[in-house]
Amino acid sequence: AAIAASAFLPASFYLLQAVGLLEESDWIYHYDLTLQLHSSAAEACFVLGKFDVLNELSREVIQNAVSLKDKIRVYFSLTSSLSSQGKMCDAIDFGLGVLEQLGETFPSNLDDDEVISDYVVRTSTMLAELDVEDVLKREMIQDESEMFVMQLLGNMVVHSYAGRPRLCPVVSSRMVQLTLTHGVCRESAFAFAIFGSVVSRSPEDIMQGYALGKIALSLVKRPDTK
Repeated sequence: AAIAASAFLPASFYLLQAVGLLEESDWIYHYDLTLQLHSSAAEACFVLGKFDVLNELSREVIQNAVSLKDKIRVYFSLTSSLSSQGKMCDAIDFGLGVLEQLGETFPSNLDDDEVISDYVVRTSTMLAELDVEDVLKREMIQDESEMFVMQLLGNMVVHSYAGRPRLCPVVSSRMVQLTLTHGVCRESAFAFAIFGSVVSRSPEDIMQGYALGKIALSLVKRPDTK
């Protein structure tokens, strides 16, 4: 309740007190509660800038969680923590590692002009074969793993703007591709907006960028993406 009300200071106090009462065996006998307490405490510590405590809590989750899905929340906290400390490149590298665990791999030479061009051209080709209404009528993403991928990619776009700008075209391209193949989610509007800014850098593609911006605005207005 405290976190829901953005009262992170009292929330972190109560959560850390609760974590302190746990025993190692609770990861076996009270798994869901133990996971929830550690993950929520890590999120509260991130907001308060308690990065050392966040790292300890995250380490516990990573060591004891039984599935990748159960580690996702602390992975998000860790990437955001690195970014908040100005370690943008570390946040990106960490995010790429998590994405690989989720089955989403990228070439090692992401900053290469040919790689960037390939992603942008492939995405533009996919969009050229679709009507705008086709995009807007897409169903929501059903695959939970793909949802996590989109959320993490959305975070990485933000990190890359400051730490590795040449990554933005690749990441935004991939987010648009995933929206077209797997469905829409909250991050889709952001993906189309960023990709629109990428293609608009070329004068002859201004209209495509404008069209992508309109799609982004339309997706934002969808009730299921808010």
